[in-house]
Amino acid sequence: MKKSLFTLTMIIALCSSCQTFQYTQKIAYLDYSFFRERNFFVTETNTVSFPYESLGSIAVLISSGKVYKSTDTNYKPLYQRSGSFKKATLEDTYQLVYDLAKEKGANGILGLKVEYLKPDKFAGKSKSNEGYMISGMTIKK
Repeated sequence: MKKSLFTLTMIIALCSSCQTFQYTQKIAYLDYSFFRERNFFVTETNTVSFPYESLGSIAVLISSGKVYKSTDTNYKPLYQRSGSFKKATLEDTYQLVYDLAKEKGANGILGLKVEYLKPDKFAGKSKSNEGYMISGMTIKK
């Protein structure tokens, strides 16, 4: 009994003590040229040096997943519905936040926060919850 306990302890010690981690570098750059080309002001700061009118807060979430056809009038479980998979992109998120802000009369966003939503490791190959979230305060300059 003591021999097997000692052997098990040694195996665990050897496996856990020699673990190394891979060297990693990650770089992220968010290009705001989408907004600049549309003469739409965005900044990550909460204050600016010009007068503005606060219109409201905005939050947009886009996540990858299956796009279902809306022509089905009979109820079917999601796995039985026909549709195609669509990957969430930053450009789609930019477009949605821009369209919604313009609809509300805004020409800028203060305190812009862009967040990448990582896929859940338990989601499998579908990566259905990968996506982007953008939030901020809409303003009129």
